[in-house]
Amino acid sequence: MYLSGNSLAVLDISKNLALISLDVSGNQITELDTGNNKALRLLNVNNNQLAEFDISSNAKLTELNTAGNKLAALDIGNNIDLANLNAESNALETIDLSKNTKLELDTLMFDESSNWYNLYALKYVKSGNYYIVNMKDYVKDISKK
Repeated sequence: MYLSGNSLAVLDISKNLALISLDVSGNQITELDTGNNKALRLLNVNNNQLAEFDISSNAKLTELNTAGNKLAALDIGNNIDLANLNAESNALETIDLSKNTKLELDTLMFDESSNWYNLYALKYVKSGNYYIVNMKDYVKDISKK
């Protein structure tokens, strides 16, 4: 479902149970409940107004774009099939990648406004050496298992 750039503030997709792909980028959405959309694989919510976003029920996600929102936290622990992630331009300080071993990116791109820099962490996640990235101290504090 492609609903990009429509100035939407509210969207109810709770009855779209077979939804596999959703692009609502470039809207004004402040809340989006994807709890009933268990088949979702591709989800693009970039450039909205989301301050909180629960994707714990979307275990089949392989691609997620949350860039350009107001997220202070992003829990992707249940999204173990996630291969592509873009979370730049949010207010994130910490992200736990320990269960996301399928991420294919060589870098995570985050902007300076959220204290994130180009982060070459995923190669370490894949090897199992590192798993929590603390953005408050930039790349200096990558906690070991």
